[in-house]
Amino acid sequence: MKHKAPNIFNREWDVLVILDACRVDSLEKQVRDRDNYGDVAEYLSVGANSATWLDAYEEKLKSDDIVYVSANPHTKPCLDSNGCVEVWKTNWDEGLGTVRAEDVTDAALYHYDPKPSNRLVVHYMQPHFPSVPQPQFNSGFDKKGVTGDNESNWSGSVWEQLNNGDVANEEVQEAYTENLKYVLDEVDVLTTFLSDCTVSVTADHGNSFTEPYGHPDRATSDAVRQVPWCYAEAIEDPKRHPKDIEMSSMDDKIDVEKRLSSLGYR
Repeated sequence: MKHKAPNIFNREWDVLVILDACRVDSLEKQVRDRDNYGDVAEYLSVGANSATWLDAYEEKLKSDDIVYVSANPHTKPCLDSNGCVEVWKTNWDEGLGTVRAEDVTDAALYHYDPKPSNRLVVHYMQPHFPSVPQPQFNSGFDKKGVTGDNESNWSGSVWEQLNNGDVANEEVQEAYTENLKYVLDEVDVLTTFLSDCTVSVTADHGNSFTEPYGHPDRATSDAVRQVPWCYAEAIEDPKRHPKDIEMSSMDDKIDVEKRLSSLGYR
């Protein structure tokens, strides 16, 4: 029997890191080699995709005491909130079709407010495809909306490649794992420069390598609905130091649908 999803805003943390589409078992395996992470627990997420997760927590994310820094284009409901920093608008990498984790870290540190009552939510796009270390594994997706057809065409995506037998499941899982390692290095940077904060790491939803694009809207499998929870601490020598960020001016003409498509949401 599935238990009701808990309200993660009632848990203890100063900084909440969201790893998009992060599997419980994948995070467990990776943090074994990282001394700065606690034990990984798991719980039932409020949804199987980012849109559902954001709908459930929208009011919390728009609270005056929350700064929400996000690489996920589904943050549109938060536009009216001054505390919503939409990195996907300012630092989108057109070549990769996503936002680099480095840019999210730098934006989070730039916008962090050290007041005791304030909390910071940092939503990385990884390990969700596209894979930054292996960009040939992408989430390219074209929706036949122009024809009025509700069917979807997974043109060029990692899921089409997998379905067609062009790549092996093991190759896709390896690309996913490398993407997770990549973003965890950035979490290490974040925690090191916020060493006085209690940092928790979780996910909006999981990922299944046996279902279309990894987390279909109505997915009920444990791999999609079960998500991790653990605490992370600072390390002595992170792989890089944050840089002074360059947040480009926001453009009202940004193609939200195109950026969602790059991530496999449209």
